[in-house]
Amino acid sequence: PVYFLALAQTLGFQQNEDGELQAFSADILDSLENAARKQPELAKQAWYQALHAAQLRRLTISDPAPPTDLAATGNKLIDQARTAIQEGNWQSALQTLELVNDPADARAQALVLLYRAVILAESGNSSGEQPDQLFQASLAQLRGGEPGDLFRAHNNYGGMLLARARDQLHNHAFQTASGASAPFLRALDDWRGALVNYEMALEYSAKLTPALAAGVRVNLASLYALLADVISTLENTEKPNSLSERETAAIKIAREYASQALSKPGELDPISRAAANETLAQLAFRGNDLESARHEAELARTAYVEAESLAGIEGIERLLGLIDARDPKKVETALRHLQTSQLLTELLRQRIPNDRAGRSRAGFFSRRGYVYERMIELLLARGDAAAALEIAEGSKARSLQEILAARGVAATTRTENRGLRELLAEWPAETVAVEYFLGTERAWVFVVNARGQVKTAVLTNPQGEPIPPREIVRRVQQLLVGFEGQANKLYRQATAGVGFDHSWQTELHRFYNELLPAKLRPELAGAKHLVILPHHVLNYFPFAALVTKLDAEPRGKTDMPQPRFLIDEPYALSRAPSLEVWDLLRRKQSTISQVQAVGIVEFEAADSLPGVEQDLANLKEAFGARLKKVLAAKEATEQNIRTALAQPGMLFIGTHGQNIAEHPLDSFLLCQSHGSDDGRLTAGELFGAESGAALVVLSACYSGLADRSPLPGDDLFGLERAFLNAGTATIVTGLWDVYDGTGPMLMKCGIGCRETGGSGVGGGPAQLFERTAARRPERSVDSSLLLGGLHDQRQ
Repeated sequence: PVYFLALAQTLGFQQNEDGELQAFSADILDSLENAARKQPELAKQAWYQALHAAQLRRLTISDPAPPTDLAATGNKLIDQARTAIQEGNWQSALQTLELVNDPADARAQALVLLYRAVILAESGNSSGEQPDQLFQASLAQLRGGEPGDLFRAHNNYGGMLLARARDQLHNHAFQTASGASAPFLRALDDWRGALVNYEMALEYSAKLTPALAAGVRVNLASLYALLADVISTLENTEKPNSLSERETAAIKIAREYASQALSKPGELDPISRAAANETLAQLAFRGNDLESARHEAELARTAYVEAESLAGIEGIERLLGLIDARDPKKVETALRHLQTSQLLTELLRQRIPNDRAGRSRAGFFSRRGYVYERMIELLLARGDAAAALEIAEGSKARSLQEILAARGVAATTRTENRGLRELLAEWPAETVAVEYFLGTERAWVFVVNARGQVKTAVLTNPQGEPIPPREIVRRVQQLLVGFEGQANKLYRQATAGVGFDHSWQTELHRFYNELLPAKLRPELAGAKHLVILPHHVLNYFPFAALVTKLDAEPRGKTDMPQPRFLIDEPYALSRAPSLEVWDLLRRKQSTISQVQAVGIVEFEAADSLPGVEQDLANLKEAFGARLKKVLAAKEATEQNIRTALAQPGMLFIGTHGQNIAEHPLDSFLLCQSHGSDDGRLTAGELFGAESGAALVVLSACYSGLADRSPLPGDDLFGLERAFLNAGTATIVTGLWDVYDGTGPMLMKCGIGCRETGGSGVGGGPAQLFERTAARRPERSVDSSLLLGGLHDQRQ
């Protein structure tokens, strides 16, 4: 059933030659009927008959009438959009809603607002519109109108608040450690808002039909099941699979609501019936009643098939996998369920509206991150490290990978993406990759050695105990906060006579022992290139600064320890979002045919940067006549910088940079304002740009940062990611403030040094220019995301 449903929904929403969505129902019917001829018993199945009848209806052939839609609005276009939403086809739903264009029909316009809000809430799309505002605007316009419309608005608004509360709760530990503001309180606030809206929906449904009231009770069951999660988190019982009195009370209310709804199953539509069974399955799973959980989950899956809901089936396959994962005898069955969930997730992901940032897809994956974690555990339990790495890869940077492929980034070699297995089979010599995956309970490191073999380990403390990922997040955040304003701290310590703090090298050495476990370090031997692939908060960690050997020499109060760092090791060091993205960029034709520069010294509303003048002088010294163009003063506008970015070669940008933690797409490079441009070249604007640059060097504060807590899945992170998204193959960028007085020294070391090892790729871009100009492809620009290990501070 799942296969044919996936087939029907894939063929049911394809673009024709004109780019219009079209349902290929005849092809779907052919597939169904061919299968029934080979297996006549299929035609007797209820799911088959329902799916077959639905395709006939879409061909407008006379056949049994479609099931009654109790929540139908009576507006044909809006009801078509609702059907697309139920199928998870958000893009089709948005396009259908755009056809409702009668401004005189106030009710229809209010319903359009309502279902646009639903789509934004379901898909996680970050188009700039806020679903809360759309819901509230819709409710305001519908006030005093038909009970059915008010029921729909309150019920859907409650659904969004419930889903958001669930996401905030399940990720609250990471958010708290990463600096987010009171995520647990926000989750409770959303839970309360959901309860108010569901109670209003229940009140309006009493004026309509019992079936709608039963559907609201299903939603209330889900809401109280979440309350049980809230209580469990607050009480944090140490006994596994034990329930507190309050948690038991919340579960009892949830079970009562679900049972009431199912007491008259004929009153429930298939989606509501499936949701009620799914809630009961989850409650049974919580109580470790695995048989009851499996029974209810199977009932839910049958109902979701009847409702043609791939999203519902995906959730049930996920739950069945988690149920079977608790039974050591059912590891393979658990993997099969989770793999089915993953495949359906991939199919559903294709329907999420594309936005400039790919953030919607990141949010979509983040809500399913636990599946990847459990699959990794199960695959490692059976000793298949390569398959586990493939799952970790599948959770990361998928939107970026698709955009790069669509832009033809790898077109010089082949147009399609290579899978991990193919990449490992053709692994480049003398290259080693280290990839991280932070789950909810465990954190793993994978090492791909120079032979393309995969090794792995759980990150552990000195006692050999697994380090909770939330502890890693907390300590990384603490380390980064400690690095802020370092120049001023050193000055105050020196002038006060208290001496410099030497504890930093101990902490960075501890991180080295934890993030690169001793048992995996032999795999790095002989490497000439080390690729770091971070995850979550590790995107902000300064891997180049890991202390590989402590400085044991006695030091005076104002002497700085001189330990050995990872960047001192005999290999080039770079960083990338995922192996598949790294492979796409690595295969890009990355030659530096020319050099352009942007250097802004004086600003209208910011401190001057005299060090940028020295940056430009260093560029001239390094590249001479090959420095083709310099944008300075009034010429350094947003539009001119975007034009320069579109050109091949290298682009150097020296200016102020600013990270906006809560709104990473608003992080910006400061330019000169001109016309309608405000002088802030934001990450959001760069996401929509086209880059021809093989190399971009950013001499700007915080140019490598974005949100404090990137979303699991695509790890959205600001300007750095925006340049990659635009098609730039290689980026040199910084993680912290850069002190203007010493910034040019650092840039000169990276750009103009003539000694191997002077930058993250074994020599500066000037050397890279000479290599590529000599047309030695084996020594061409290293197409990965370079780690800018900036140790000085720009105040």
